[in-house]
Amino acid sequence: KQNEIFQISNFSIYLLAKHHLSEEQTIRKRRFKQLYELFSEFCINTDPYYYSFFVMNIKDRDYVRKKLFEENIFLPIHWPGAGEVNILYQTLISVPLFENYTDDEYEYIINNIKKLYALLKYFT
Repeated sequence: KQNEIFQISNFSIYLLAKHHLSEEQTIRKRRFKQLYELFSEFCINTDPYYYSFFVMNIKDRDYVRKKLFEENIFLPIHWPGAGEVNILYQTLISVPLFENYTDDEYEYIINNIKKLYALLKYFT
């Protein structure tokens, strides 16, 4: 019998209490600042309330994304295949700031973005 549909379970409360949100935000904020120092001119979320993604406006986003795929980097895009025509739908790409990436994995992502930027100049 499920009796927890309208309230949070005690186990969920325990998990939330155990979870260190301030620690997560510290990591995410540090990563945001690191990306902002490198790519501030492409950033469209310059002052986020909650650090979840570093969103960039990139010319020929799909080509850049394809090159990152070749390095096993899969960055999310927003509104793929949206019914409306909006230039942002074709140019936005996000770098997740999630703490579940190790620092080495994060450096790998950043270094590959820097390499693409330096070689191809595909950023707007």
